[in-house]
Amino acid sequence: MSKYKLIIFDVDGTLTNIKNSWQELHKLAGTWDKKETKNLIELYEKKIITYKEFCEKELFLISETKIKESSILSNLQKTLLPHKNLYKMFFDLKNLGLNIATISSGLQFVSNILNLKKYIDFAYFNEVKIKEDFLTNNFNLIVDDDKLNIFYELLNFYNITEDNVIFVGDGRNDIPISKKVKMFLALNTEILELKNIAKFELSSPIDLDIITNFIKTII
Repeated sequence: MSKYKLIIFDVDGTLTNIKNSWQELHKLAGTWDKKETKNLIELYEKKIITYKEFCEKELFLISETKIKESSILSNLQKTLLPHKNLYKMFFDLKNLGLNIATISSGLQFVSNILNLKKYIDFAYFNEVKIKEDFLTNNFNLIVDDDKLNIFYELLNFYNITEDNVIFVGDGRNDIPISKKVKMFLALNTEILELKNIAKFELSSPIDLDIITNFIKTII
């Protein structure tokens, strides 16, 4: 019997062509190149503000543009593409006996467009509140910047340890979990630290059947 009970995926860049849904939202709102946005990024990177403060201040800038949820969804649906064989991979992994979760520090739009909750056991993401179709600056922080809060919540739920988890990611905020598990798979990452940790690496173009085939060899 396999020791692996759960596979966790990052979403942005790992399962899709869009690397950063926050950045996409900024671009749609016209705030990505603003000085205020660059200043916020610098303050967060220097740890002068917390991740929650960073997100709240970003959303304030974005919501001030009066951008509508319907506009965001319409534009994302034109550009957002899941990697090849995404839903087939979910089906195959369930048949292998794995529970499946996604942990995204992005907002709800990408996960909702992909309809992840229909295909997997748990889909975690952060949420901006919508009022009469407009984005507000009210924010529900569900996934923190290192994702460990949800990671340990899942371990407790399934009554498993870090050794029972396969983790798949690509971004800097995937590093903390990648260091906790013994089986980390890197998808389309440019981060050397993740490349060095990974037991398996797949670069673009991404066909997720390759991930399924690798997992079959280890369980």
